[in-house]
Formats: sequence, structure tokens, C-alpha cells
Amino acid sequence: MKKIIYLLLCSLLLTGCFKETQTRFSIDENKVVLVITQNTTEAEMARIASELKTKKNIDLDYSNSKFQANGKISNVRLEVDCNDGFKGSTQCSASALKGANIGFIRDYQTGSDVVFHIGFMK
Repeated sequence: MKKIIYLLLCSLLLTGCFKETQTRFSIDENKVVLVITQNTTEAEMARIASELKTKKNIDLDYSNSKFQANGKISNVRLEVDCNDGFKGSTQCSASALKGANIGFIRDYQTGSDVVFHIGFMK
């Protein structure tokens, strides 16, 4: 029984190690992906919002998010408007952000399974 509990605890700890720790942002002709982590900074968000508007006419409003003194995000409040009928909002507390990532995907490919998603990200 102790071995099972030990293995379960080890599995949970290892799963937590796979959480993405750096901001992931990609933008191309077919897809936009933004993954915000506890290490995302206000400067990154400003750069990303500008690039989204310039390259894809996507409005990213993070103005109601909170940032720590070191610039890293703590409480996330995100509104996304793709200006093509897809929009949404999400929020995440500092404690939840320690265990999960948050962001959005906009997939422009015809027949895509997930055209738009906002919220918790893998």
C-alpha cells in the first residue's frame, strides 16, 4: 500500500514538472497561439498585443491583469477579440497560475477542430 501511495505522489510531482514555464507565442498565416505562464512579463504582453494587432488585427486586452514588482504577471484578466466573430475572455488567479497555464488559440485553417479557444492551456 505504501508503494502505491509513493508511486502516486511521484507521478503527481513529475506531472507538475511538465508545466510550461516560459511564455509561448506563435503567429503565422494559419494559427495564433498564446500561452501565459507565471513567468510572463508585462513587457512581453505589451509586445504580443502590438504584434497581434499589427499582423492579425486581433485585440488583446490585458489591462485588468496584475503584475508583481519584478514585472511578472500574477492575476490574469484577458479579453481577446479576433475581429472576425471570435472573441472571449478569461481570468486566472495567481495561485491557479502556479499550477496551470492560460491563453488562447485562433486557428484559421478550414476544417480545424478548434477554431477558437480561450482559457486554460495544455
